Amino acid sequence: IGGLLGQVMIPRLLPDSSDAGYYAANRVCNSISFFLQGLTQGLFALAVFSPLRNHPSTLWYTLLALRTLSGMCVGAHNMTTSTVALALTPQDEVMNLQSVVQACRNFGLFLGVILASLALAILGHKESTSHGIPGDRLIAEPVMMFAAMIMVTAFVCALMVPKEAPKMGSLPPASPQQGLDRFDRLELEQRRAIIINATIYNIERVFSVTSIEVATSMITELEYGISAVNLGWIFGGVVLIAVLLNASILAVIPSEAHSRIRILSFTAVVGVAACALMFSFWAWWVLYVADTLIFSFANISNGVVDGMATLACDPKSEYTTQKYMKYKLLGMTIARTVAASGARAFVQCFGRDCYALAQLLLNCSGLYAVYKIVRTLQHGDSETSLMSPRK
Repeated sequence: IGGLLGQVMIPRLLPDSSDAGYYAANRVCNSISFFLQGLTQGLFALAVFSPLRNHPSTLWYTLLALRTLSGMCVGAHNMTTSTVALALTPQDEVMNLQSVVQACRNFGLFLGVILASLALAILGHKESTSHGIPGDRLIAEPVMMFAAMIMVTAFVCALMVPKEAPKMGSLPPASPQQGLDRFDRLELEQRRAIIINATIYNIERVFSVTSIEVATSMITELEYGISAVNLGWIFGGVVLIAVLLNASILAVIPSEAHSRIRILSFTAVVGVAACALMFSFWAWWVLYVADTLIFSFANISNGVVDGMATLACDPKSEYTTQKYMKYKLLGMTIARTVAASGARAFVQCFGRDCYALAQLLLNCSGLYAVYKIVRTLQHGDSETSLMSPRK
C-alpha cells in the first residue's frame, strides 16, 4: 500500500520530463526518498529494541506504519530512478539495461534470504517467540544492514544523478546491425500493442515470482519440515544459481535486436515448461529446480520485453517512456501486494497441485503476451519489406 501511494503521488509532484527543471527535481526526489527509506528502516530496527517491546500491540502497529512509510519511499525512487536510467542509456543498450535490472532484482532476493538466514543462525530460535512478536530481534538484524546499504545508495545518488539534461550528442549512433531501426518504423497502433502486452507481461512476472517466493516457503516448511534457517540457504542458493545462469546466457547472446527476439521466445517457453516441475509427484528437490529455471529464463525474457517496450515508446505521442514506467510499476506493485497473500491462501485451500496448475496457466498468459509482441514486430518487418523497392 505504501508503494502504491508513493507511485501515485510522485508523478504528480515532479515536472514533465520535457521541462528544464525535471532532472534537478528528480535528483532531489531520489536523494530524499532514499534517505527517508534508510531512516525508516533504521527506526524499524531500533523500535524492536525500544521500550515498545513491553507493549506488543503498539510495537506491531509501529512496525507496520514504518514499513508503509518505507514502501512510499520505494515507490517514489522506483519511478524516478527508472526514468533517469533510461534517459541516460543509449538506444542500443536499452535491452541490456533492462536485462541487468532483472538480474539485479534476482540478486537482491538472494541477499535478502541470506541475510535473514544469517540472523536466524546467529541469534538462534529462542528469540522467535519472545514478547509475543514473531521474529522479534530476528526481523531487526537484516534490516540494520539493509538500512546501511540504502544510506550508501542515497549518497551515491546525490553525487551521480545529473542536475540537468546531459548532452548525449557525442554518443555514436546505433549500428544498423543492431536491428533497432525496426522500432523507428513502427506505427502508432503497433507501439500501443507492444507497450500494453509488455505491461501485462511485467505484471504477470511479478505475480508469478512473488507467488513462488511465498508458496515455495510454505510448501517447504509444511510438506518437508525444513527449518526456516535451512530454507533461507536453499532459497538463496536457488536465486544465486539463477543469477549466474542469467548472466551467462546474457553474456553469450549477441546484443542486436534480432538475436534478442529469438531468445525471447525460447526463454519464455522454458519458463512455462518449468511450471510442470512444480507438481507434487516429483522428488522434493525438483521444486527448487523449477524455481531456478523460472527465475532465470523467465526473467531474461522479462528484461528483453521491457527493453523492447521502452524502445517502442515515442516521446511525441501519448505512449511516452515516463507514462509506460508509471503504469508498469503501478501494476507490478498491485500484483506484488495481491500475490503474496493470495498464494498462501491458494495453497492452503486447494493444495500444491492446484497451485502448480495455476502457475502454469499464469505463465501461459505471459507467453501469449510475448507471442503478441514478437508477432507485432515481425508484422512490422514484413510490411517494411513489402514497401521497400526490389533490387
